[in-house]
Amino acid sequence: MKPLSEEAHQIINQLYQKHSIFFKHNHDKVELIQHLQHEDNVRVIPFLLPFVFHQNAAIAEVTKRTIHYILAQSACKQWIELEQLIKEMNFYHKWSQTWDHLLPSHLLTFQIDNPVDATILGLCSFHRNGYVREEAVKILSAQPQGQAIPFLLLRLNDHISITKKRALQGLRNNLQTELSPYFVDAIYLVEHLRNYPNVTDKMIIDEIELLLQSAACQTAVHNGTYHEDLFTRRFCFRFFLQHHQYDTEFLTRALQNTDALIALGAGETILNHYDQSFVYTRIKSLSVHRYMPLRRKTLHAIMERFPDQAKAYLEHALLDRHASIREYARFYLRSVFNREDFHTFYASYLSQRPYEETSPSAILGLGEIGAASCIPLIEPFLLHPKVKVRKAAVRSIGRLHSSNQTVFIQALLDPSPSVSKEGAKQLIPFLNEELSHQLWDLFINTFSVVRKKRLLLLFKHSLKRDCLYYTIKARQLSEPLIQELSEEIIVWWLSHYNRTFFLTFSEGEKMRLREEIKKMPALTDEMRQMELKQLGH
Repeated sequence: MKPLSEEAHQIINQLYQKHSIFFKHNHDKVELIQHLQHEDNVRVIPFLLPFVFHQNAAIAEVTKRTIHYILAQSACKQWIELEQLIKEMNFYHKWSQTWDHLLPSHLLTFQIDNPVDATILGLCSFHRNGYVREEAVKILSAQPQGQAIPFLLLRLNDHISITKKRALQGLRNNLQTELSPYFVDAIYLVEHLRNYPNVTDKMIIDEIELLLQSAACQTAVHNGTYHEDLFTRRFCFRFFLQHHQYDTEFLTRALQNTDALIALGAGETILNHYDQSFVYTRIKSLSVHRYMPLRRKTLHAIMERFPDQAKAYLEHALLDRHASIREYARFYLRSVFNREDFHTFYASYLSQRPYEETSPSAILGLGEIGAASCIPLIEPFLLHPKVKVRKAAVRSIGRLHSSNQTVFIQALLDPSPSVSKEGAKQLIPFLNEELSHQLWDLFINTFSVVRKKRLLLLFKHSLKRDCLYYTIKARQLSEPLIQELSEEIIVWWLSHYNRTFFLTFSEGEKMRLREEIKKMPALTDEMRQMELKQLGH
């Protein structure tokens, strides 16, 4: 739940001032309360509740409508925290006494048929006073009312047994087909009940799911797959695939969903289907699905259900873009089909394929199972026009334990950020005093701030004295981003290193460091600046 904005805090402070110059007329309060409606944050509701019972009818009415609007725009999962906020917050102003001292008899004025009143009654079921909660639940349970369902679900966790019983009775009265969309909207609270130790009768959860399984509720569950709440969408997709008849269009929409869990659930439904022909028509598309876990499950299903075609699919998976799939394919080809010629497979692919159509997966595969003798085969791809191929070449050469630092330095200077990052990563094991000096020359001569940032982060992995010395020199540059990052690294250095190693410095080295510290702009943290000045003395 997001915090309140500064503007909302100012409005609330104005509302709760005892003698405010802002309120010459009640109309001013009405405008401020209406303005809180745009906050779209349930955290304002506890501050508005006292005004529901304001003696001025206009203020009370606009407050109720504002609360109803905010709550309607929020997800049910936020209501759990809202209940705790309402119970824990204390109001000492005289206006809040109408809420703090609320009595069950005060609730009789609300009409359950009115959606706005039903919302206020539901919030009254969050009150600290157990008698008020019981009366609110009694009114909400009096007749079937979809808007009461989320509040009744929350009251199943109440510590007062009579309130829980009334809430349970009210929910069973609401187990009707026409109210199924309300249960779909509140499905997060239904699932959350499983974790509530105070909920003794958890049969209601099964009863709700049994209602949603009925054919009459199929439309409500299907509409839930378009719900704005992610949890609700995931539940409805999974529930619909398990309990309702789905067509090809629905299955395709689930597989193409941007949420990985929804797509994975749809894929598992297909792969676990009893009809072999149904599965066979879809394994080809599933084997190249964009989500790696689904591609891996598809390979596993092919091994079990279509063993005669498994070898072809596993060989195709040797060129998968994900390392896990490539290793999976090599394992089963080795253990089931006794194949060991993976080095030859990748080398042949790279030599026979046109240079412009080279797959980065083949380069990465060769780097995973090859030897240092494979490096000459990979080096031509360091200048490939495609960024992914260049990055794969740098990574594979590093994995094959190449000692050629020039390759990685060239990659570090690549215009692509991803290739440059990979080059920096491969240079870390080679960092020494000589290489650090060479990287500092590159740092000085480059005009790209992004490249300077990459080099500066690389200094962080160098020797202790080199890290501090070159970072202090970088702090003297004019680029604000470099100055800020340099300060972060210096503060990190002061926090992580034992500074007694300065005892091994020669007088010349100490003098050189003191001179650079004097030239450097002062750190923002004065204490860290004092620590830095004391180094070497």
